[in-house]
Amino acid sequence: MPAATAASDIDLETLSAIERRVLWLAVRIVDYANRERAKGDELKVGGHQASSASMVTLMTALYLADLRAEDRVSVKPHASPVLQAIEYLLGRLDRSYLTRLRDFGGLQSYPSRTKDPYPVDFSTGSVGLGSAAPLFAALADRFVESRLGASTGGRFISLLGDAELDEGNIWEALAEPLTRRLGKAMAASGDAIGAARVRPLAWGISAALVSTVASNAFYLTISFYYFYVLAMLAIASPVVASRRR
Repeated sequence: MPAATAASDIDLETLSAIERRVLWLAVRIVDYANRERAKGDELKVGGHQASSASMVTLMTALYLADLRAEDRVSVKPHASPVLQAIEYLLGRLDRSYLTRLRDFGGLQSYPSRTKDPYPVDFSTGSVGLGSAAPLFAALADRFVESRLGASTGGRFISLLGDAELDEGNIWEALAEPLTRRLGKAMAASGDAIGAARVRPLAWGISAALVSTVASNAFYLTISFYYFYVLAMLAIASPVVASRRR
């Protein structure tokens, strides 16, 4: 992994050229698996070209101009082809794997620490779990530093999309009191929907807390059958009220 580069030393033209190469490779990895690789049937292999494309600029800049060796990154599941393209360009993934997306023993659908043939910091196949992992990795690093005086010295970064922000555990993790003031955990969204939802963070945390409390109170205090009674009342009340007028 290249050392972090000062903003003034970054060659944006070169970085842009690499970005275009990463985009082409990420799209081609998925396209080859679906259209050209020999299969026993007509089923599509799948892949997430649009979700990958939304992360190309962010990940190219992050991996080639900002990351340090001690940093750890959680890449959203659907951006796996982008990560694979970057790992290939960095020389950490053999060319033969580029034609083996979702193949037995080949590249995994989502980043996997145990199955992918290149270094992966966090497995993110379970949407939401891998995205929250860097937050608690940073917490563990702070604990070890406070007790043993040892630290990785790195940052813990989570790359998110709108799908990850639909998972309740993301907001619960952000609301966890022990994770406040860590100073070494950050999240970034590569699409407009995700970015718009990351910005009002305080509102999102408050909403998550209120909804969690409300849902717990509902399921713990109201029996299953009463749910239908309340639902029927909610539907019928406006009708009854309008007839009375």
